[in-house]
Amino acid sequence: MALVVIGVGFLVFVHELGHFLAARAAGVYVEVFSIGFGTRLFGWRDRKGTDWRICLVPIGGYVKMYGEAPGEGDPEDDRALSNKSVPWRLLIFSGGVLMNVLFAAVAFPIVLGVGIPFNAPVAGEIAPGSPAAIAGVQQGDRFLTVNGSELHSFRTLQTEAALSGEEGLVLGIERKQEGGGSKQIELTVHPRYRPSIGLKVLGISAPLEDSIRAQLHPGSTAAEAGLPARARLIELNGEPVNTKSWVELTRKLRGEKAVRFVANPISVGIIDEEGVEATIEYKPTLDPGRPVLGVTAPEHAVLQVAAPEALGGLELKVGDILVSLILGEQRHFVAGLGQLQELLRKAEPRRCFFELRRRSKPDTALDMRKLLRLELPSLFLGPKGRPLDGLLTLGNAPMVSNYVLVQEGSAAADAGLRSGDRILSLDTAPVNSFETLAELVRKAKGKALQVRWQPFQAKDGTSPQREAEITPRKIPVVDFGFTAFAEPLRETYRIDGVGASMYAGAKHCVETIRQLYATLKRIFGGSVAADNLGGIITIGVATYEKARSGFMELLFFLAILSLNLAFINVLPIPVLDGGHLMFLLVEAIKGSPVSTRVMSYAQFVGLMLVLALMVYVIFNDLVRHVF
Repeated sequence: MALVVIGVGFLVFVHELGHFLAARAAGVYVEVFSIGFGTRLFGWRDRKGTDWRICLVPIGGYVKMYGEAPGEGDPEDDRALSNKSVPWRLLIFSGGVLMNVLFAAVAFPIVLGVGIPFNAPVAGEIAPGSPAAIAGVQQGDRFLTVNGSELHSFRTLQTEAALSGEEGLVLGIERKQEGGGSKQIELTVHPRYRPSIGLKVLGISAPLEDSIRAQLHPGSTAAEAGLPARARLIELNGEPVNTKSWVELTRKLRGEKAVRFVANPISVGIIDEEGVEATIEYKPTLDPGRPVLGVTAPEHAVLQVAAPEALGGLELKVGDILVSLILGEQRHFVAGLGQLQELLRKAEPRRCFFELRRRSKPDTALDMRKLLRLELPSLFLGPKGRPLDGLLTLGNAPMVSNYVLVQEGSAAADAGLRSGDRILSLDTAPVNSFETLAELVRKAKGKALQVRWQPFQAKDGTSPQREAEITPRKIPVVDFGFTAFAEPLRETYRIDGVGASMYAGAKHCVETIRQLYATLKRIFGGSVAADNLGGIITIGVATYEKARSGFMELLFFLAILSLNLAFINVLPIPVLDGGHLMFLLVEAIKGSPVSTRVMSYAQFVGLMLVLALMVYVIFNDLVRHVF
């Protein structure tokens, strides 16, 4: 925590030092150099009379110069700021911004020269139906460039997606080949706005290590049995454990299966942080779970598909939602590839059709008004039919599909919902995706919901919509005594040579400022929600996390934060440095200073704007980190 205070305080000091040094160079008398606001805690006075102080409220700081306030200062006193020329005052008021930029320009080359770990610019899981899936991005793709600029971290890719315009992003990609080697391709992706986070997204998760670590719960049975904190899990009851197998296991261990699982002790094979292997035996407990309807997302979205020639002419597209398989007069809801393959194996060699939903254009919503029908070639039908494995990959599509699978004995099942039904609304709130459904149920906190749905029709025709009041029900799950997590895949980015690192540092400065401008533009344009703005609490949390990660990551973050401080201060808002610069430009154009009355009113309005912004971002901070 000390590093947080020192780091943020240092940036404030650097900014105010810029004003101070420029004022001293101009011969202006500096009355106060303060870190923080409010009551003076301690400080000292230098030989020229400046009171250097640390104040009670550690938010920001200021330099108070003689003759700075409207109407202040003796017209004959050369030490008054108001008596200095416009060029000198421009330098003084821009001094803080220049120092912040200078700090970043020094810090970036140091960090890049030493080396800094970033989340690797590699595609993790691709959300079905997402912009990335539609464009053809595949898991494991390595991103080399975005819009022609080199890419070294996954976060930069996310930032560029959030700030992208209608033209989308051109991604330079390196893709591994099945027979070995790799090839480079270019794909154009159009990120889609996600209301729940107020940003445009690609639908790509960050790449993860394949191993699972345990975040130990204090006081749990696992802790009592001696499971080390952050241990790497390698086995569970003698079976190897990795990211995929753990997700599949915990997805199954719900309800009665969870009750039966906790009845017996388990053995967990681990490797601690010192590399020592051990086996821990203990008995997990039952977690009552959170209130849920008892529905899950079906895996019926096309993630990858072979060319039509390999599918006997079947023209499926990435992003298609396979709703049903028609065999004779029966319509079967498609829940996943395994179930689909079983249906095809039992099918007689006769006409068989897919019913699916498809976008009319790449970045538009699914057409829910009609179902597209495609005939399956006979080569896939019957017990000797060709399997779809390797030709077709299906997954869930929580961002675009509102079809559900209903769990037996759940609140949804008791109310009459069946797998294949499409939930349309909860308490009049429209549901157009499983993601929206899950968020509405979470916010209900166990309260009864009025659910409206469209039943799946096993035969041709459309059944009427149904509606019922459903109270979400808790479904017990296994509490292993720890939270399992996979660490992000990290790669160290390093630039060799002083000149190269200085050039790369300058590019980082320019790119950061460009992103800040784009962020402001997108906020006013509505494609970035203002809810994403953060204040001192968010800055403190982020600084703390970076400090825990290492000094180079903290220094890199402080350099970015320094440019943020420079950008905000240069905005033409009275009471900020940019407001003073704006008035000086007006003075230079009209040949005389702005009147004291206009200046006072403008600074009052500017102060109200800044205070309103501070209240807003602090509210965001409290919602994000406290409530």
